[in-house]
Amino acid sequence: MPNIEKAISYDDVPYPSFTFPQTHPDRLATMARLFGLKAADPKACRMLELGCGDGTNLLSFAYTMPDSKFVGLDLSKTHIDAAKAAAKDIGVSNVSFFQMDLMEFDTRREGEFDFMIAHGLLSWVPDFVREKVFEIFRDCLTHNGVGYLSYNALPGCKTRQIAWDLMRFHAAAVDDPNQKVEQGLAAIDFVANATDDEYGYQSLLRLEHKQIAARSLPNVIHDDFGEINQPFYFHEVASMLDNFGLQYLCEAEPTSMNEGPIPPETLRGLPSVVDDIVRREQYLDFIKCRRFRNTLFCRSEVRLDRLIGLKVLENFLIAAKLETGSPNAAMHDDSPVTFSAANGSSVSISHPLTKVSLAHVNSIWSQAVGFSELITTAGKLLGESGVTVADKQRTASLLLQIFFAGFVDFHLWQPEYFREVSEMPAASAFAQWQIRHESDSVTTMWGLNIDASDAFMTELLLMLDGNRNRAKLVKEIKTRIEVPEEQRASFHEALPDLIDAKLGEFAKLGLLIS
Repeated sequence: MPNIEKAISYDDVPYPSFTFPQTHPDRLATMARLFGLKAADPKACRMLELGCGDGTNLLSFAYTMPDSKFVGLDLSKTHIDAAKAAAKDIGVSNVSFFQMDLMEFDTRREGEFDFMIAHGLLSWVPDFVREKVFEIFRDCLTHNGVGYLSYNALPGCKTRQIAWDLMRFHAAAVDDPNQKVEQGLAAIDFVANATDDEYGYQSLLRLEHKQIAARSLPNVIHDDFGEINQPFYFHEVASMLDNFGLQYLCEAEPTSMNEGPIPPETLRGLPSVVDDIVRREQYLDFIKCRRFRNTLFCRSEVRLDRLIGLKVLENFLIAAKLETGSPNAAMHDDSPVTFSAANGSSVSISHPLTKVSLAHVNSIWSQAVGFSELITTAGKLLGESGVTVADKQRTASLLLQIFFAGFVDFHLWQPEYFREVSEMPAASAFAQWQIRHESDSVTTMWGLNIDASDAFMTELLLMLDGNRNRAKLVKEIKTRIEVPEEQRASFHEALPDLIDAKLGEFAKLGLLIS
């Protein structure tokens, strides 16, 4: 029989640094207001994160939202020491980090918060700590506050549990974290390819192997080899919320609420969103075989509007990055135009006002524009004297649909960043800190994560301190980027144009500051 597995602490193997756009105050407030909850203004709010890790997530918010206050708690001293050092390095003073056992959290002393998040916590703590988490949410959430919980969900995690159990069984006697993950993956690979799929689930195990192998070692150690890893059915979490005077609001990821692929006749057979949202969501989880949820919730006494009215769009800023190969003329008639998102998905739109609206928000990305201003601008671009109420409502309806399909973003807040490249450009101090700490991505002022594997991009970002003009940037980057001798002359010749192009990209992404 294998040895009893020893838990590996976060101090021994710190959890990797991440920012989670779905936990951003702007996202939480936006989703809440869609459903009639008057959430706090995200640019001047108070947020608490339980299990904040090394603080990367909160630090990204604190840097771009100086008028808001952030508090992070974590049990690991290694995590909190790193968070405090990072706050000093980046130069933010509106975030506080505390090493603390959640069982010692005094809800009366800490006060109330507009937004409270616990990402990757609920499924990985014992029952008594889980109870405390809900108690903290109950006692510290403001009347119109929004809470966030992420957790492993059933039934989708049934397959994941097979992989977890197999890895833990096979590698139970292995202490070294690297070897533990290596042995666990080897066990999945062995079982997944042991037969010609005659038992029916080998192909599922091969998918699990691919997904696990793509993640970092600390992520696998704590998530898959965790001493506690408890997935939940949605109705179980909803019941826990109800026990503490809280109610389900929606999901933080709009696309996870998209019911488009499910036939209308199937949806008609489910409970309505008004009559029983919990049972409806649980049936949808069975249909989708959902394996993870990012759930938002609020106080039970808050009255929500599950039937989203089109007028609510007037509260939001609209942003989108889309591509279309259609000629400009096609925007002005009823012919269909295909708009493609970065993830490869596409949508066909025939309505002229909506097509022109989407083309306009794409042309000004990454800026966002208010819905009313967008309609006025699109109407002028169409060359019409006025936009009819019916056209405005049609555009609102289509924007709402494609929002849940992931083609446009709604916002209540817009960060301050330089949209033009100055003579002495300066980059986000948070993005520069991420590069210095060898992060796999850099986070824009909008909270978007951009791949950081391009050495030219990262070296240039680090040099943008507001003290170098283009001539100095060209001179210094020659010493920082190694190029094969036979390519050196052509690279140096092209360098001024390359730098200009990359600076323009930084401005567009929202990585430059004044």
